[in-house]
Amino acid sequence: VASRCANTVVIVNSVSQLNLEAWIDHPNVVGVIWSGMPGSEYGHAIVDVLFGNYNPGGKLVFTLAKNDSDYGTDISESYNSNYTEGVFLDYRHFDEHNIVPRYFFGYGLSYTTFAFSSLDISKARKGPHTISSQYRQHRMRPYANIGTSSIYEP
Repeated sequence: VASRCANTVVIVNSVSQLNLEAWIDHPNVVGVIWSGMPGSEYGHAIVDVLFGNYNPGGKLVFTLAKNDSDYGTDISESYNSNYTEGVFLDYRHFDEHNIVPRYFFGYGLSYTTFAFSSLDISKARKGPHTISSQYRQHRMRPYANIGTSSIYEP
């Protein structure tokens, strides 16, 4: 489709990771919406998102790799997994092995723009760290996302 349409928006209906690399950088692909497993009002909802009447605000619940081999695991043909990788699943696996994914766990966009500035992290001699920043949100639609930060201990 993208080879014949100058403004292609790809809508992905999937509950798990897919490799997007065959088409994600095509110059005619101008957007991707990962809609998961939509319900009965999906048609109306996706039209509202595509025409800018509703501000999408979802986040990925998994990491999307650039290569299938980046995941470190494969489908088990025995239907039995021992999880020998321990806690190093998904984003932890990517961090542990210094793999840059296509899209990180928690990635998501909306029609709203966000700006963070004046980031400061101070470490107390005892106790928790203090993190502060300035945050600005420019809303396109009334019910835009709330800015959030995710911090993971290495």
